[in-house]
Amino acid sequence: MTIKKGFENSLFVLVLAMWNMSAWAGVYNYYAHVDGMVCAFCTYTVAKKVRTLAGVDADSVDVDLGGKYVAFKSNKRIPEKKLAALFATDGFKISNLTVTKTAKYKIYSVDDMSLELNVDVFKADQYNSVYQMIGNIAARMPSRLIIRAPPSLEETLLKPLLMGHREMITTRFIATEDDRIQLQLFEISED
Repeated sequence: MTIKKGFENSLFVLVLAMWNMSAWAGVYNYYAHVDGMVCAFCTYTVAKKVRTLAGVDADSVDVDLGGKYVAFKSNKRIPEKKLAALFATDGFKISNLTVTKTAKYKIYSVDDMSLELNVDVFKADQYNSVYQMIGNIAARMPSRLIIRAPPSLEETLLKPLLMGHREMITTRFIATEDDRIQLQLFEISED
C-alpha cells in the first residue's frame, strides 16, 4: 500500500510538473521581410500559406503590403529553411527573419461586426460590384474579413475583393460545404 501511495504521489508531481512546463512554454513570435508582394492578393496568398503551418495561430498572421513584412505567432519553432521554401513556391523571398519567444500573446479585440453579407452560391457572380465595394471598405480601415464559402469559389470571391488594392486586407477564407456565401467584415481595435 505504501508503494502504491508513493507511486501515486510521484505520478501527481510528474503531471503537475509537465502541466507547469507547458503553461510556461511560451509563444514564438516571427517577423520577416518579404520581397515580391505587389498587391492585396499577394498578401492573402502569403497569409494563407503561413496559416497552414503546424502550430501557427491563424488569427495572429499579419502580412503588410506597404511594410513588406509577415508576422505571426506559433506554439512551435519553425525552421527558417521551411519558411523560405514556403514563400519561394509563389515567387516571394523572406529575409531578416527574427524569432522571439514570449510567454503571452498581445491581445487584440474585435469589435462588433461592421458588415455581413449572405449570398446564395448560385447567385455569386451577380454580386461582383458588391464584393469590390466591401474590398474598398476593408482596405481603408484596420479590419478583418472572414469569408465562408465552398472551396471552388475562393478565387472567384477573392479577386474582386482584393485585386488592385495596395493596402493590406487581413482576409481569412474558410471552406464550407454550404450552399451559401458568408462575408463578414470586422473592425479591429487594439486594446
